[in-house]
Amino acid sequence: MQRYVLDHPVLKKTAITDANQTRHITHIRRLNPGDNLVLCGSDGACFWMTIDEAEAHRVTLTRGRSLPKLARQRHLSFAQALISPEHFTMVCQKAIELGVDTVYPLITNRTVAELNPVSFTGTDERNTTHDAVTFHASMPLSSLDLTVFDTVLVAYEDAPPRTLRDALKRVDKHGRLLVVVGPEGGFSEDDLAVLNPHATFISLGQRIMRSDTAAIAALSVIMHELEVIG
Repeated sequence: MQRYVLDHPVLKKTAITDANQTRHITHIRRLNPGDNLVLCGSDGACFWMTIDEAEAHRVTLTRGRSLPKLARQRHLSFAQALISPEHFTMVCQKAIELGVDTVYPLITNRTVAELNPVSFTGTDERNTTHDAVTFHASMPLSSLDLTVFDTVLVAYEDAPPRTLRDALKRVDKHGRLLVVVGPEGGFSEDDLAVLNPHATFISLGQRIMRSDTAAIAALSVIMHELEVIG
């Protein structure tokens, strides 16, 4: 069941105003007044809602019966080296669908793309919370404090024969997990020197993947291993 998420608790009368969610409701699912959907608040409480009005940029609803709380990997952060804006936007959207709650756009030695955060946050470039997901302003890899995470997993083409699934067996699912994906040109020696003291380097297999594909592949495995299998 598709669930929509607010950045505040669900009230008895609630409105969804996020453009991405309202478009999904009205144009993709084509829901109308009287139809139902599941809505979850920032506290994880979920409810069966009835649509009162459905407009392009605002959907108003009435709260119904309560449902099981939204289950998600609450401490999954994602650091993606900047790639082309359209691919960066897409991979951020998919990352959020796969349970990421914090996004760090990274500038590495081989980063060539520039990011306009408006394309995926709808705000100017600053640390911001959007739909219960925190987006940080783009930063050099060396400025990212890796010590605040319990586990740092780095997708790296020259990693030792350690699969992501093997690495996840040693991860505390309730701890703070960071997944790092590099740019199209890969990590430089200077990048690796920053990552090495704190990170576990993992392989995603023998296939050559674009940066955005590698990110989605890694996060999909994490969701399956930590949320489905447990």
